[in-house]
Amino acid sequence: MQLVVSAPGKVILHGEHAVVYGKASAVNLALNPMNSMSSMSSMNYNTALATALDMRTSVRLAVTEGATTQGTESRVALADFGLLALTFQTADLSAMGKARSDPVGVDREALLSDIEAYLANHVQQETTPEARLALKTFLQILVAVVPHERLASVAIQASVQSALPIGAGLGSSAAFAVCIATVALLIAGSIQQTSNLSPSQLELINKWALYAETTMHGTPSGVDNTVGTYGGLIQFARTASGINMTPLTDLPKLRILLVNTQQSRSTKALVANVRTNFDKFPSIVPPVIDLMETIGVQALADLRKLSLDQGASAEIYERLKFYISANHALLSVVQVDHPKLVAVRSCAERFGFGCKLTGAGGGGCAFILLPPDASPETVAALVHAITNLHVQYNALLVGNEEPSQPFLVWETNLGSQGVRIDTA
Repeated sequence: MQLVVSAPGKVILHGEHAVVYGKASAVNLALNPMNSMSSMSSMNYNTALATALDMRTSVRLAVTEGATTQGTESRVALADFGLLALTFQTADLSAMGKARSDPVGVDREALLSDIEAYLANHVQQETTPEARLALKTFLQILVAVVPHERLASVAIQASVQSALPIGAGLGSSAAFAVCIATVALLIAGSIQQTSNLSPSQLELINKWALYAETTMHGTPSGVDNTVGTYGGLIQFARTASGINMTPLTDLPKLRILLVNTQQSRSTKALVANVRTNFDKFPSIVPPVIDLMETIGVQALADLRKLSLDQGASAEIYERLKFYISANHALLSVVQVDHPKLVAVRSCAERFGFGCKLTGAGGGGCAFILLPPDASPETVAALVHAITNLHVQYNALLVGNEEPSQPFLVWETNLGSQGVRIDTA
């Protein structure tokens, strides 16, 4: 068996921070219209928008049968995570834990303890924390999903690559989780190699992807892995009864520039600061949160109109531009903006485009909506200007502020499919 499994990242369009208060839902437009998700609620909640981007993580997989008789070693390469490779015998893993058909019932802590001990004895090279966590999660999923007699009889060659920057709020860990969950289920025979995964297969992938995300992040919302699994548009809302996710289909692709300011930040600290302001200024911040929700509702309505393509796309793109700019301004009011994001937004607006931070804010990434009539020359000039913003920024450093690294820019699309299995 030789194949490539890939999954998309995600970008939040509207709804970050607001969703924490149950005032809005976060809609994740993964990367193309999504198949139905019968297991999820179809209730309608006030909608904020988020979109995923066409940048993917992939696992190139080769499985050799009869490894116990051939003595073939397994190998996992995580070069993009800072680990060149780990060579191991799958038979060594088969003695750990017990495979399950569902994440419920897996003794996570005991299994992780066994894997940590195994890695302590087998990983000699220096690794980044991200690489060690990714490797630990990969091995955990293999042991938890693949029946042990099956695991002991195969050799696995897996190479992980990602176009998604790590730690930038673009769902890189969830895309990785979706990929390794799919790989483990393929090896186990729980799903088959096909270009059209069934709803039940997607549901199984999503469950195990959330399990992997929990290993990496503790208490993930489930939005990122759901986007990575299904693609399309997801309406996400926290309600009194729990988390509701609803698919929204047939929305158009959008062309964007994605900008990574390379400014590190603490999501936890940013969320806590918004909460402080929410409580401290009850006549100001809660109405701002409500406005974010209203923007999401209006933006979704116009995206649906755009999908009908009734000759009004230029007017609709102008409205989408307004929503993006207005939402960024509201996020600035609740103090999750950053001077680097301000610089990116100002640059985009000088070229006539709308721009907004995505995710927690405080640095990280922003996206710029490109209308269909944006010329290649204009886009190239904008990219050039953004990649040189750090020079202007560094000329105005304050106190002990660290010099800025060059901003990273990608031209990409919103509207790709979710998890995909291709022939290698």
